[in-house]
Amino acid sequence: MVKIISEIGINHNGSMDICKKMILLSKVAGADYVKIQKRNPDVCIPEDQKNKMRKTPWGTMTYLEYKKHIEFNEEQIKELVDFSNELNITFFASVWDLDSVKIMSKYTKIAKIGSASINDL
Repeated sequence: MVKIISEIGINHNGSMDICKKMILLSKVAGADYVKIQKRNPDVCIPEDQKNKMRKTPWGTMTYLEYKKHIEFNEEQIKELVDFSNELNITFFASVWDLDSVKIMSKYTKIAKIGSASINDL
């Protein structure tokens, strides 16, 4: 049996409204699962990258500030899981660190290791 995963990733830009619309559209399109990325930027961003300035949709900010801006907190994750459950679509995440594993494992038993972590022993 084929199962379809809709990759939302970080395309929500930290917006709950955008993410919920993407979940709804994924359901309408026939997806069985929706997946975001979940990380703790303090842990996942290399030290030499944290203070580099970046142009973002919200103006110029450090790379660390940008990554924190687009992350959902645990309360938001729970809301997205509940929203997905109401639509009968399974919500999960690519987890990039142990902090994210601990949060996501409270709400789902499905996870994907972030592709950038493939060589992280």
